[in-house]
Amino acid sequence: MNNFDIRRFGTLLRNDFVSNARSYLALSAGIFLAHFFAQLGIFYFSLKGWTDLPALKGEVVMSDAYGCLWMVTIVAMSIGISLTFANLKTKPKRIAYLMLPASNVEKFLSRVLIFTVGVGVLNVAMFFLADVARTIALFGMPIHMGLASWEMVRMLWEDTHEYFNAFHLNWECTWTMLFTIFSALNAYLLLLLGSAIFRKQAFFKTVSIMVGGGLLLSMTVASFLINFNMDGRNVEISGITIMNTTLHMICCVAWPWLSYWLFKHITVIRRRLF
Repeated sequence: MNNFDIRRFGTLLRNDFVSNARSYLALSAGIFLAHFFAQLGIFYFSLKGWTDLPALKGEVVMSDAYGCLWMVTIVAMSIGISLTFANLKTKPKRIAYLMLPASNVEKFLSRVLIFTVGVGVLNVAMFFLADVARTIALFGMPIHMGLASWEMVRMLWEDTHEYFNAFHLNWECTWTMLFTIFSALNAYLLLLLGSAIFRKQAFFKTVSIMVGGGLLLSMTVASFLINFNMDGRNVEISGITIMNTTLHMICCVAWPWLSYWLFKHITVIRRRLF
């Protein structure tokens, strides 16, 4: 059997969606409710009692809603990737999935694709639906701001431009940007490894180990190794920061590789600890 065949991979994806439709609907409902109640709370308590909305107040409300959107998105994506191998948490489910006529590469990529790109697309769709539902729910308020989704898309576009424009194409700023990206990606992919190890309640177990092991603390301490000058333009990068960034890059490759190795050897792994 070839390691990867696009038709077989498509069939495997379709089979995964059909056999786990109830779980995916539950995940969709959870993301929708999280966005809905988060946005509902922000707009309701911010606009309650106002009969005239100053421009500055409107910007503050939108900024709070934008920040809340990011918080829910980060949690949704983190929980999503930690569910990658939840379908293997019992012996019958492991046998059923591993006996499918597909290669290990296809099975691994199928699950990873669904719970990374798939959950990302699902998060965007559920946010827009939640924004419509929030708009309808608050339609009778004295002040009604209508749909906020497109305004948040504009804010995201502007923030992205500002972020990259703040970095001049030089050696120091490149390392600063790489450190920011790969340190966050490192923690995200560590949840994938946690899913391959624990499978059941992987999110809570992995986060507990991350906090207990000091990963978040090390990321916080490392961030202070980047010293900004008073003018906010020149950046001094220490050698330790470069080493930390390189370590994060290596980990971003190591965690998916270890996850695949565990998945490939899942039938011979002893499950006494996990």
